[in-house]
Amino acid sequence: MKHLLFIFLLLPAAMLAEEKDVHRFGTFNVRYTNPKNGDVGDRHWMARRKAVTDIVRDYDFDVIGMEEVTGSVRDYTTGRTQLEDLRYLLPGYSDWAVERNGRYYEYNVIFYKTERYELLDSGRFYLNPHPDTPGPGWGEKTLPRALGWVHLREKRTGKDFIFAAVHTNYGATDSGIQACKLIGERLDSIAGDRPVVLVGDFNMRRTDHKQAYDGCASHFKDAALLTETTCIPKGDIRHTASNWCTATDSACRGSEFDYVFFNRMTPLSRHIITEDYNRGIAPSDHFPLLVRFKF
Repeated sequence: MKHLLFIFLLLPAAMLAEEKDVHRFGTFNVRYTNPKNGDVGDRHWMARRKAVTDIVRDYDFDVIGMEEVTGSVRDYTTGRTQLEDLRYLLPGYSDWAVERNGRYYEYNVIFYKTERYELLDSGRFYLNPHPDTPGPGWGEKTLPRALGWVHLREKRTGKDFIFAAVHTNYGATDSGIQACKLIGERLDSIAGDRPVVLVGDFNMRRTDHKQAYDGCASHFKDAALLTETTCIPKGDIRHTASNWCTATDSACRGSEFDYVFFNRMTPLSRHIITEDYNRGIAPSDHFPLLVRFKF
């Protein structure tokens, strides 16, 4: 359902001309592949992979960060991992995949339109006291975490920017707090005076986990606070962790764990994508976010 594309067809020619200068950035925690953890039936990757990738295409994301992408569990129907499936089902996109502990299990992946952008550079750092090497975070024994970033240049205009994707630990923990502090300082240094977009699942709430939130917000602006948020195609929610429910489910509750931070860009609109393609269940346990930007 190309709801936004349909809307664009109704815009005056002048507005359509302006839309070519808009960059559609976002984040989507696609839920790792783990049938042993209850991800069976409609929650199984095999049943929802088309909906996940249809969202990326139908809502015309230019660059999107994905979290919890599994790289080791193979689907018996295709022989592909979740990461390989995403690459196979998203032609026209290239990617930078950063595995969090060096074991090829779980990735943060940045997909970007190959026709529109040129990759100039890419990198990663790990969310721990020794960020150049993998390892658990502060006070942690398991679950190492990582951030991946790309330096992209728009081919048409020559404008360049940094785009980063991350999945942090819980904002109430020392690991979550220190990770956000590291992210703010190090990514700000990497970006320099370039525009920068930081997306991901931060496992934090603005007011409840202020120390973690401020680690990023002291360096970057929060798109949710600077532009109107709407749900597309339906619903009126503000949480992004969906717990698999649909946006029109009266019992749907969750936290706003997913964020789009930025600097040196202008946000035009922010959307929580609630598309379920009439499945009766969300494609993931998080709703994707889409933010439209201009440089």
